[in-house]
Amino acid sequence: MTLPEAIQLSGQFLQARANLKSRLQAGAADRDRLASSLERGESPTGYRLDWHLQASKKLWGLLVEEARQFNAQHPGDRVSVADMLDVLASATARLTEK
Repeated sequence: MTLPEAIQLSGQFLQARANLKSRLQAGAADRDRLASSLERGESPTGYRLDWHLQASKKLWGLLVEEARQFNAQHPGDRVSVADMLDVLASATARLTEK
């Protein structure tokens, strides 16, 4: 790789990094806007809320299906809400670990 190519590639990397940071900041601002709306007793709207509700519904469906499978495989046992919360806590820990 030549020096001009390396400089160009470095610039592209920095631009992509700045773009990602900008997009993450926009997402944080949108989440703050949604939280403020809820705190004021308003019904928030927008594509982030739509995505959030859709993703939440899919995760709920996955938890229900996993519980059904567990219950079918272990007839002497039963999945509880506490079990589901433990699964979500484990997933949250994985999301936030560095």
